[in-house]
Parts: sequence; C-alpha cells; structure tokens
Amino acid sequence: MRAYPTFVLTDRRGATIDRWMGYGRAAEFIKSLREATADLTTIDRTRARFATAPTARDAAKLGRVQAASGQYAAAVRSYRQAERLDTDGATDYSVRIFDCLMSASYDSTVADDDLKAAADAVLASKQRRTSDVIGVAMQMRSYAKRQSKTDLMVPYLQAAFEASDGSAEAEVQNARRSLLVDHALYVLGDKERALAARRDLLPEGWAEDADQLNSLAWWCFENNVNLEEAETLARKGVDLAPPGREKAAILDTVAEIRNARGDRKEAVAFTEQAIEQEPKNDYYRKQLERFQKPQEETK
Repeated sequence: MRAYPTFVLTDRRGATIDRWMGYGRAAEFIKSLREATADLTTIDRTRARFATAPTARDAAKLGRVQAASGQYAAAVRSYRQAERLDTDGATDYSVRIFDCLMSASYDSTVADDDLKAAADAVLASKQRRTSDVIGVAMQMRSYAKRQSKTDLMVPYLQAAFEASDGSAEAEVQNARRSLLVDHALYVLGDKERALAARRDLLPEGWAEDADQLNSLAWWCFENNVNLEEAETLARKGVDLAPPGREKAAILDTVAEIRNARGDRKEAVAFTEQAIEQEPKNDYYRKQLERFQKPQEETK
C-alpha cells in the first residue's frame, strides 16, 4: 500500500481489478466505486487490451491504479493518453494530473513549470469546481513553502479567493479561512492582517496552552511580525511547559526572537537553558555555536 486509505477491488482469485486511494466525501467514494465496477476486467487484461485497442476509459483506469501504487510519472502519462483519446472531452483529467505531479514532488524533483502548467490547467477547466481551485491553492502553498519559493503560490491564492467569494458552503469557507493568513502575507503584503488571521485560527484556551503560545510566537518570528509580543508569548509558554523536550523547544523560540531583536547574549543564555532541558539534542548545541559566533560571520 502506498497510502491510507487505499481501496483495492479484486476478483474472487485475488487479481486486481482496480485500485484507488484517498479520503473524501461519501459521494466521491461512490463515484470511484462506480468507475471501478463499470468494467470488472482485471488490470493485467486491461493493460493488454489497451496495448492493442487503446481507449480513454482504459487509460484512465491504468492511471488510477498507477497513482494508487505510487507510480506517478506513469499515471500522468496514462491520464494524458486518456485526454487525447477522449475526443468528446467528456471527462476532465486535469485535477488527477495535478494531484499526481504534486504527489511525485515529495519523493523526486518536479519542474516548477510542469507543476504550474498542471495547476493552470485545473483553473482553466470548464468542469472545475470551487473545491478544485481551493485544493490547487492549498497544495501549491505547501509546495511553495517546501521549496522556499513563496511567489509560486500567489496566483493560486488569488484564484481561490476569487472562486470562493460569496460561497455558502461550510467546507469552502473553512478552507478560505485557512488560506487567509498566507493571502494576507503574500498577496496583500499586509502583515497585521495576516497576524489577525493567524490568531483567528487558534483554538479556544490557546493563551494558556504552551504549545499554542509557541506556535504563534514562532510564526511571528518566521514572518518578522510583532516580535515584542511574540517574545512575551514564548516566555509565557516556557513558564507553562513541562520540563524536557517541550520546554527546550520553546526556549529555542525565545532565543531566536532575542537574536532577531539584536540581543545575542540572551540568545546564548536561552539556548544554554534549552540544552539543560534536552542535553542529548545536538540541534541546540549547533544553535549555541551559531549564536556565539561574531555577528559578521553569520551574515
């Protein structure tokens, strides 16, 4: 199995007929099940049949099974074959192709241009749904942050906000809310608005939760927003955290913020406290070395 949940439809001998994966609404599962049961030919026979008499349906089935088996490049080729063979354009494969390329990006290199082209194809599709546009935005956001190329997410965040504007669907509005922080940061360039949106995502009781305090403080540090208050939040988190790993992590946050605010001496002191809390963690020793270096050596 490549991921959970993975669904496998077999004949009575155990030969695979179809395979697909992923959580989704009941309607989506029923749709996948109907696709799988529409043709009970085993995948081996489907592959042989496709080699002599290719059809869009068989290409799509091969793509579905390949994607669920982690063979993303092969799945993309199969879906593109399905696109070419589907002369009526009855089925849209753009979301499936995009999802395969995005999944492949976690294990291997995928060209930014290829991923952007696949994302743009979803946005251009006449069959796209608002949830498809939001899904692309969320995945491109994740990819852009993993690659430290935040500009890659901007057009898709914009598209998601335009597509979801005025939607009454609860799931759409929840997704829009989760994108609001990065929309404010990277599209609007409004850090104060981004901070307000980030606060809005915090659960009830967060102000007395060491992990939540640290999470917000670290976000502020990463985005250079409201560092004075971020330090106050992190220091409170240190007081609330139990001894050991959790307290060490929050002490590290305070150290980073003190360093960002120009006080390397205190950054060193807080890192030394982190080492005391978790002495076997080499990360904090490397942090200590970093903060102990002269300022010009770290530029």
